[in-house]
Amino acid sequence: RGWFWKKYNDQNQTESLDIELLSQSLESAGYHVENRRIHDLDWSRTYQDFLILYASSEDFNEGTKNFIEDILLWLDLQGAILIPAFRYFRAHHNKVMMELLRNSFPDPGLKTIRSEFYPSRGAALERIGPWPAVVKSASGAGS
Repeated sequence: RGWFWKKYNDQNQTESLDIELLSQSLESAGYHVENRRIHDLDWSRTYQDFLILYASSEDFNEGTKNFIEDILLWLDLQGAILIPAFRYFRAHHNKVMMELLRNSFPDPGLKTIRSEFYPSRGAALERIGPWPAVVKSASGAGS
């Protein structure tokens, strides 16, 4: 979409990350900065050891996040340094990955909720208890 989102409330209230200010700050710190749309990357280039700062996306256009995921995995396999790391991209709108990552944090204060994972709603409802319990799908906001 031509900008980094950092907050999205509705069509009338948005804030975005100032790419020019960020670029100037990084260049002042000695980095060479190239601003590219993800679909304008040079596919013949090797990005090993490049620092790649990227923005995630919801699937507004059915497939946008999958497209970004494919490119990020390709960059990761080449040895690019993704910011944030690929595992955090996977956690965006993916409750299973969010919970798996949360469970791996060393701080016990971040593990106060016990989560279980099932391949379907039916499998979850057969096994969950004691009630009350919250059942969430892996994607979306419903529960």
